[in-house]
Amino acid sequence: NVSGLSDGATQPSTYELTHRMARYEPGAKLGSVTLYGFQFKMKLAYLPAGQTAGPTQWQDVTFQTDLNIPEGQSVVVGKSKIGTEDKSLVLVLQVRMAGQPAAAP
Repeated sequence: NVSGLSDGATQPSTYELTHRMARYEPGAKLGSVTLYGFQFKMKLAYLPAGQTAGPTQWQDVTFQTDLNIPEGQSVVVGKSKIGTEDKSLVLVLQVRMAGQPAAAP
């Protein structure tokens, strides 16, 4: 469950992240990870613009693609408008190999 994505929504949003296959590809210094059949699905709870209470509205968001993510770099997977407001959901992924320190922002 994810909370706080939309102002005033009282219900938590839920998401599912899957991939068909993952493959590590070594490089000269750092490698990359390829995710085949990557899919991110979210059922997003929101309140329509201008409302501070009332029934929660729902929006389904799906990003589906094959990805190649270089180790330590951030990759924007997709962007979707949220509800009726001038807000967007941006999905960003970063690859870090287990046991390695996180990259500096």
